[in-house]
Amino acid sequence: STGGGGLESQYCRNLSDVLQLSPFRLPPEFERRALTKADRIRLLQQKMQTDLTPAQQASVEEELNRGFRDWLVTSGNLRQVLDLVHLER
Repeated sequence: STGGGGLESQYCRNLSDVLQLSPFRLPPEFERRALTKADRIRLLQQKMQTDLTPAQQASVEEELNRGFRDWLVTSGNLRQVLDLVHLER
């Protein structure tokens, strides 16, 4: 949701913690890119919260969700997600 408040910041902190606290070191370039992408997401979410009306936020969120669902289906990753959900039960 675009109205997540501190959620995006929490995601970035969690990602940073995982990368720093993991006993397995990732290649530095991968770690740098992961943190850069997380920061871009955080900045985009902040811009959406401050620059868009609630109706515009809902519209963007709906379109992002639709695009993600389409990608899951066309990429074949939907089956993997469904398998994971089934394992959780």
